[in-house]
Amino acid sequence: MAEDDSVAPMEITWKHPVFAFFKDIRLVFKMDSLGKEILTIAVPAAMAFAADPVASLIDTAFIGHIGAVEIATVGVSIAIFNQVSKVSHLLVLQLHLSLRKKL
Repeated sequence: MAEDDSVAPMEITWKHPVFAFFKDIRLVFKMDSLGKEILTIAVPAAMAFAADPVASLIDTAFIGHIGAVEIATVGVSIAIFNQVSKVSHLLVLQLHLSLRKKL
């Protein structure tokens, strides 16, 4: 360990090139109070973003048993719903940031 108590990077040989991005991940994500606070916000947000495609997939699977016309209408409605939800999320985020700036 170094004299200034900094954490030395690990010397690991990675077999897959994708792991080069995660080489020093423990230096980036520290579990101090700020890291825990970020996780309490990020994990539910990531689960909410993952829930939309899963719900759409389940809808498609159930409606797919009925017929071809019905599955086509579900595809169109899912596309419209995804666009509307993205626009509304953007508007809510902008509103939240503008209110936060005034406080």
